[in-house]
Amino acid sequence: MAEILPNHYAMSPRSKQDELAQKIYIILRNKNFKPQTVFRMADAYNSGEVSSKQLVTAFCKLLPEYDASVFAEACKAFGKKGVDGDVTKEDFSAIFEPD
Repeated sequence: MAEILPNHYAMSPRSKQDELAQKIYIILRNKNFKPQTVFRMADAYNSGEVSSKQLVTAFCKLLPEYDASVFAEACKAFGKKGVDGDVTKEDFSAIFEPD
């Protein structure tokens, strides 16, 4: 995680998750990926909901140079849904698409 957020140890959990989501958004955009690409990859059945595990797997496929723990930490920004529930497309957009 230090490669994305060098001072992550000094941040509150919520600040860390928000900052991480912003950094991931920037990394995706720099590689010409839209954040919704991640969600579409994770949503194999086109149900509009995915687990955080599916999101982490999709992030890892698009950005293999980063450890899965980085994306798992960012998914905690979804609250309880990001830990053991399903994340909707709207929830995902709210966190990973700041525009």
